[in-house]
Amino acid sequence: MPAVAAGALILGTGIKVYGALKGASDQANIEEQKAGFAREQADEVLARESINEGLRNDAAFRNKLSFGAAYAGTGKAGVGIGSMLEIQRQTDLQNALSKRDAEFQAAQLRKGAALQEDLAGNTRTAGYISAAGTLLGSAGKIIDTGLFTSGKTTGLPSMPGGS
Repeated sequence: MPAVAAGALILGTGIKVYGALKGASDQANIEEQKAGFAREQADEVLARESINEGLRNDAAFRNKLSFGAAYAGTGKAGVGIGSMLEIQRQTDLQNALSKRDAEFQAAQLRKGAALQEDLAGNTRTAGYISAAGTLLGSAGKIIDTGLFTSGKTTGLPSMPGGS
């Protein structure tokens, strides 16, 4: 194999190795970004639930005030303390169910993020393995040509008077 061909093989191998590593790295970076977005979504779900819980509590408080005013204004006619307790019970139940749902959604998003981070690591590993395979395959091709055996190291004719 002439030296030029060997050089082209080595250069081509370098390009393939770079391509494998760059492609794997880019894909891994994308997966890590997706994981980051999922974690942000999880945080947002929990933050919104906290806001919504406050809004539900405020609405329940206003309803209790309205019932209390009606209770006081009617001289207990048809509006009892049980109605105000029922408002609080329903609000507490809704808060508990909504919080549980938000925590579940956040946990699922975080699990998805962890899987995407695992995928990113696996993608990088696959890139390294691919690059190593390319290097070994090209090394084998160079060795098979006999370029580096039998004293012939350059692929060029021997110099006159040389060994």
